[in-house]
Amino acid sequence: MPYGLTPINLAARVRSMGFKVRLNSHSSSTSISRPNHRTLLPSVKMGNDGGSIPKRSELVKDAAKNPSTTEIKESLQEKQEFYWTTDPLSNKPLHPPIVSDYNGKLYNKQSILEYLLPSEEEDKSKKAEQEKVLYGAVKSLKDVVEVHFHSEGDDTKERNSNGAVKTRWICPITNKTLGPGSKAVYLVPCGHAFTSEGVKEVKDRQCVTCGQTYAENDVIPIVPTKEEDIARMQLRIKSLRERGLTHSLKESKKRKDKKRKHGDEHAEKDKKRRREGNGLLGEEIHLSNHKKVCFNPAGVLSL
Repeated sequence: MPYGLTPINLAARVRSMGFKVRLNSHSSSTSISRPNHRTLLPSVKMGNDGGSIPKRSELVKDAAKNPSTTEIKESLQEKQEFYWTTDPLSNKPLHPPIVSDYNGKLYNKQSILEYLLPSEEEDKSKKAEQEKVLYGAVKSLKDVVEVHFHSEGDDTKERNSNGAVKTRWICPITNKTLGPGSKAVYLVPCGHAFTSEGVKEVKDRQCVTCGQTYAENDVIPIVPTKEEDIARMQLRIKSLRERGLTHSLKESKKRKDKKRKHGDEHAEKDKKRRREGNGLLGEEIHLSNHKKVCFNPAGVLSL
């Protein structure tokens, strides 16, 4: 026993460590027994550092809230595959004629026509779902542009995820495939589709397919994923609507009605002016030299 350490002091120290100590009153010996692990567990306290041990359900929820980079890429690829092969209005495979709104989404033209010209037996719930898909982007056929893809047949008859026979769309400038993951664009108003890099090679801003000129801001990305592309499309349509134009660069119905109203008012004023003619329209005036003149409809004197 160390110097100065009595059996009683030793027993006190050992008890503080969780061991059982029994002193022999008839001798200086001390017996120590192994502690019961159950008696030690309650003395261990956790969580005083401010943290806590998460449950399995909480871990699963956190994993769902915070998808990994791989999961994000897979989800993006699935969306791209869907929007490049399926009409979101009818959930049917895309097939020509194909149209696009100002957001760059693709639709079957037939689906847009059915949406704009509903039948009497139309399902209201279906209409509501279609409106959610369109987000108010399509009010008339002027709000879409028919997209013309240069295609190549697939001899293997490979099918898309929706079961349709896969058709290979290519850029006539670069010969690269247009589809999920590609940076594809189409031009307004002609609607011909190319790769973004192919359009950049054209310096005079004329469509290489039809020769029609286009503005730099009228190059529309197909199924865009970049935030800057989406934001540019929003600014473009806002600017067009302020000028009374639609996505296809045609006059909106609102602007036509305004012009028609203004034209009718102008025509009515002109008609009234001609009718009144300052009181002289159609009247003959006899001059002193026995000649006569009259005011023609333009308000000009004629002999």
